[in-house]
Amino acid sequence: RGTPPVLVVIAAVTVAGASQLRRSEGGVWASVSSMTLGIASAVMFVTLVASAYFIEDTAEKYRDELEKLPRDEEVDALERRKEEAARIFGAATAWARTRARSARPMPWWMRANLALGAALQIVACYAAQFFGSLCFAPFEMTDSIDEQLDGDWTNLFLPAGRVVILVWFVSCANLAVFRLWAQLRVRAYVRDSADDLAFKDVDQVRAMSTTTASAAQISESRP
Repeated sequence: RGTPPVLVVIAAVTVAGASQLRRSEGGVWASVSSMTLGIASAVMFVTLVASAYFIEDTAEKYRDELEKLPRDEEVDALERRKEEAARIFGAATAWARTRARSARPMPWWMRANLALGAALQIVACYAAQFFGSLCFAPFEMTDSIDEQLDGDWTNLFLPAGRVVILVWFVSCANLAVFRLWAQLRVRAYVRDSADDLAFKDVDQVRAMSTTTASAAQISESRP
């Protein structure tokens, strides 16, 4: 019953993707590929809005029945553990000093590491986006590596592109350094904390040290 609407999206995206494979042939295919891509985008937008509407309408219609359903205790327990993990991670890796007695502010070298990584990531992304022609050789999905790139896929990267890729890898290394530091810092916080913490599985915290988490820490903890 709920599958037919999905088939409409699949069909539109499939036709758009197939048309893109013929785009390099020029002629009418250039127009057809653009048209089908626009239609696929419109179909996905309409189906997204429609699904949100019908989900909300169904939830409102059967609200009483849904509220009577018993809560999943295991899910609630998992949510509490995640909240505790987020609290510990936030306290242990705070940008500035917090009210937690055993928490220390992030050292200056780690702040510099995060700031440098963020700056390099921004430079690499903007350079690849706005100066793509200077960084990468022209290459279509239907092109051949043997013909367009002389059999060497690394020819796709121009000298400027190689610099951009190197800058991006350095920013990833900055993130890796932060994640390693955060793991050690959280372990020390849990071990040394004077509070009676309900959360003791430090491995659950590792997933918290992502780019989004670090950016949130910088913005929320900055005095």
